Amino acid sequence: MKKKDRLSIHSLNMSHNYWIFTLGLITLCFISCTNLQFQSGWKNQDINIDGKSDDWVGHLIFMDKQNVSLGIQNDSDYLYACVVAEDQAVISRILRQGMIVWFDPEGGKNKILGIKYPKGREGMQPEDREALRPGSKTDPQNKRPALLAVSHEVEILQNSKVPVQRTTDNLKGIEVFLNRSAGLIVYEIKVPLQTNNERPFAINAQEGAEIGIGIEVPKMTLTMNRPAGGMGGVGMGGRGGSIGGRGGGMIGGTPGGGMPDLRGNMQKNMKIWAAVQLASKK
Repeated sequence: MKKKDRLSIHSLNMSHNYWIFTLGLITLCFISCTNLQFQSGWKNQDINIDGKSDDWVGHLIFMDKQNVSLGIQNDSDYLYACVVAEDQAVISRILRQGMIVWFDPEGGKNKILGIKYPKGREGMQPEDREALRPGSKTDPQNKRPALLAVSHEVEILQNSKVPVQRTTDNLKGIEVFLNRSAGLIVYEIKVPLQTNNERPFAINAQEGAEIGIGIEVPKMTLTMNRPAGGMGGVGMGGRGGSIGGRGGGMIGGTPGGGMPDLRGNMQKNMKIWAAVQLASKK
């Protein structure tokens, strides 16, 4: 497929359970393979944080390298961002591993403020985590509902401070929502530019400033797990050795505590960093 075809406008009819994507008001420049530069659009109409992309017509641009669409707008008080993914591999990773949106008020790649939502398996109910554990006896038809289960838990990360645990209805100025429909996901977030008594978490930037925004889907972490009986194994993402679980489960264990073959089991984390020039009303 030619590049111009991959960057073509997605035009889908919402009345038939589709979404509309159009490339338009945001300029995207490739500085290098990993650095992007955006010009934010000024918010001229209401944006409802409801996981629907109809507020983003003309403000979404598709990035073929990362296989997601991204839109950014702001006004004097808030930054608004929308991430749309229709690639099933990307969707699966976001739902399994969770996603963090990072902000650097200085325009770099420092992880000053992060919003982790969804939290992935970490935020799942125990029965959903068990359904997705390798070797689980859960009916395969029931695994997909477990994968699609997104909790209301949100983690707010600030520099090296202890993460703040909140729910989506108690974020004090921040709004975030993820919706799954018609084979894709739409993620929306609204973050204050400045803190005050009602908004303790903010980017700490003014309209017109250049900030850094990062989107990260963490990789599966590896922990050694040597159960009794001499069978060695490696768990992924686990505090107890299983993928996303808290106990049990081995992947490719070998007799005598040997290291299993991990090829195909490890995933790199997905990162997108962009320098974003906020719009100004002046």
